[in-house]
Amino acid sequence: MRPRRRVRGPVLGVLVLAAVFAVLQLANVTGRDTPDTKNYLSYALSLSGRSTHEVATATIDYVCASRAERARRDQSVHVIRFHRPDPTAAVTAECREREWAALRPRLTAGQKGGHTLPYMSERFMAIFE
Repeated sequence: MRPRRRVRGPVLGVLVLAAVFAVLQLANVTGRDTPDTKNYLSYALSLSGRSTHEVATATIDYVCASRAERARRDQSVHVIRFHRPDPTAAVTAECREREWAALRPRLTAGQKGGHTLPYMSERFMAIFE
């Protein structure tokens, strides 16, 4: 029989480094902008007594901040674009415009369901009623 070899310091160090890197990448991939974040956040803010406009503004700001942060991170590690100006302001402005363009007509039409704003389909929004 061959004697067992112990895991040496450098090998263990590489494994620990790989595990830390994997956890950091997981945090990088999952942001605040998940499909149901808007509904959960608008529901919680509505329950706190805020107006529809305040809830919509806070929710859109939260989601757009996540998108802007992701764009900044992506740009800072891009081989060619890393030296360009920070895209945060442009991404945030574009995101807000796009989100309000989608939400405003539905709010005007009275499609507010319970304590949530109409970000998703009526079927999905029925969960929150």
